Amino acid sequence: MAGALESEEYTRFREELSELLASYDEGRPAERAFAERAKAISQDRAADRFAADPDDLDSVDRYLLELETTNVNRAGALIGLGAGVASAETVDDVAEFVTELKAQEENLAAARRTATSTVEAATLPALPLVYGITVDDDDDPLPVGATTTLSITVGNAGDDAATDVSVAIETGDDVTVADSERTVSLDPGVTEQVSAAMSVEEAGDVRIRAVLSYDGDEFVETESLEVLSVEGFLERAGRRLETLTERIEGADASRGAQRRLLSSLAAAGASLERALEAWSAGDRRRTDDHLATATKQLGAFLNKLAAAEAGRGTGNGPGGGATVEFSAWHRTSFEVVATEVIDHLSRVRSARL
Repeated sequence: MAGALESEEYTRFREELSELLASYDEGRPAERAFAERAKAISQDRAADRFAADPDDLDSVDRYLLELETTNVNRAGALIGLGAGVASAETVDDVAEFVTELKAQEENLAAARRTATSTVEAATLPALPLVYGITVDDDDDPLPVGATTTLSITVGNAGDDAATDVSVAIETGDDVTVADSERTVSLDPGVTEQVSAAMSVEEAGDVRIRAVLSYDGDEFVETESLEVLSVEGFLERAGRRLETLTERIEGADASRGAQRRLLSSLAAAGASLERALEAWSAGDRRRTDDHLATATKQLGAFLNKLAAAEAGRGTGNGPGGGATVEFSAWHRTSFEVVATEVIDHLSRVRSARL
């Protein structure tokens, strides 16, 4: 990612950021299994079965400490990266997040390499775990009344099989989960997904608990899901457009470049207001028509951004040529926000109209 920033290839930077997030999701079970084995060794380091040198056991403790630090810094850095791209912070601000994240990941990798032989050589009892809770792609936030697929990834980090493992999905009121309790058997090193359909009838934050019970012990993982009403989606989209308008007006570009983008945003904002009025009046057909119009107007906004990137902007520049366009970094951040709003509108239309 740092290389993409240095060379001002911001589209590549976004792609690499998406790949990094995907790699965290894909690697979570393996990282969690290794960490749980390390914790079991650390908590029972005097056990004869480990037959490990004290220095080796110390390396396990150092790995766990580094993991704890990395998890905190990783979360902060990723939030900073995402917010930095969407809010048009300077490249230097975002580059700082990249540098910090890279250094922390390197420290964790080094600590893991030192602890690997001890962790892998230990013989441990069954260690059934919940590795993660996810919902269908793009379903967070979820429209009220829509149905999503909830997936619980479970596994066994130990060296013995775990049979009759109970997996229960617990949620609050106004939430319907089909087949919320299962019983599974998990062989050593195996992961399995337990999936269930879930729908929510009230807006708000839904707390999801996956409770895995085995041999008298419970292992719990929690996750939250934001649920928005149609009004909530449209009001959030409107606020995002207002913020985007302010950033365009404050960016270092010519009036002509600003006007071309602001005209599309103003039109989209007006269509959103008309959609909210139609929804309040109970007219779903007109609501959908206005949202379709807003989506087209935001598409025109993105087309103008693409034209600016290709150097096709025209207006009041010297000799009638191109106006002073926005920086590549600004164009990237504007595109992120507009694409997010289009996604919001698409989900409202598909789920409720």
